[in-house]
Amino acid sequence: MRKSKSIILLIVWFIWAAGKDLDAIVRFGLSTDFYVFSLNNLTPLFFVFAFIVFVLNTATVYCLFRPNPKGFYIAMNALVIAATQNIFTFCLALRDLDAVRNVYAASREARGLPVREDALNMIFSQQGMYTSLLIMCVLYLVIGFLVFKKRTYLERTLVTSS
Repeated sequence: MRKSKSIILLIVWFIWAAGKDLDAIVRFGLSTDFYVFSLNNLTPLFFVFAFIVFVLNTATVYCLFRPNPKGFYIAMNALVIAATQNIFTFCLALRDLDAVRNVYAASREARGLPVREDALNMIFSQQGMYTSLLIMCVLYLVIGFLVFKKRTYLERTLVTSS
């Protein structure tokens, strides 16, 4: 069966998200989010969020390939919990932007990536943080709209012939 462009976009989004979540779980030591939670003595909560979001994103990918009656709800929960995790992480990061900035720079250096002071100053300013939050929220709303628009696709039951 041929998939529409919006279903392909959703597949790409949720595969990317699941991959990003798995990477954060496996290589947590390189994750800025892990350090944000650690700085606030909430390390176990990082893993709880990461695992739940990973499972939901993976389940959504499955539902995009093999629709089932709960597919829409799985996808919406994946988006809501991932957005909640990101907003919560954002709020924690705002408590100590300088420490988060230093951890982010160290993480980039550990991966062999360049660290540019001007970029760090822009990203880890109040305005930079709120801009990134706005962009993230818009992305989640767009993906949520697509999931809602494709609700009938996600909820249908595949009929297989014997």
